[in-house]
Amino acid sequence: MAKFHNLGGRGSIACKDCNYRESVLSFIHQDGRCILGYQCEVCGKFTTRVRLQLFEEYYSPSGDDEKISDLPEKYRPHRIEHLQGLIKICLIGVDKGPPTRSWMRKWWKTIDECNQELSLISADEIRDVNNRREAYEREFNATLICECGGGINCDQNLFCPSCRSNNLAYKISFIS
Repeated sequence: MAKFHNLGGRGSIACKDCNYRESVLSFIHQDGRCILGYQCEVCGKFTTRVRLQLFEEYYSPSGDDEKISDLPEKYRPHRIEHLQGLIKICLIGVDKGPPTRSWMRKWWKTIDECNQELSLISADEIRDVNNRREAYEREFNATLICECGGGINCDQNLFCPSCRSNNLAYKISFIS
């Protein structure tokens, strides 16, 4: 069976070994927050946690991405994280192996464009954004405890809370 972070929406999990069935929420996003599904590693209980979008996102009337230097200050942290994320994704893609030459050129071009835009921002502002993100992640991670005291996780293979089998099926009923 999959991991919660690979599923989407709301649905039901059914154990193919003991016929246990439960409605679960795996991932829903709405209005600057998302609700994520987790499972306790000890008791097997399914639960959720709400993650807030830490930084406000700017939506351009034209639909185009605005350069960071043109954004109002309250939107800059989101753009900084977006640029850092694009760089990270491209570097992971480059490290995964030999893609076609055209893909490789696009990845390096994206990395260069992101780095160029980030160079317009002071190191102090970038450090402040990164520090605020790290503080939020520490605070959020502290909530990943089940009522039984066990840790909850969305990155482990799901198992049946009744018989602990991994022989599960997920039927999605709603996606956002």
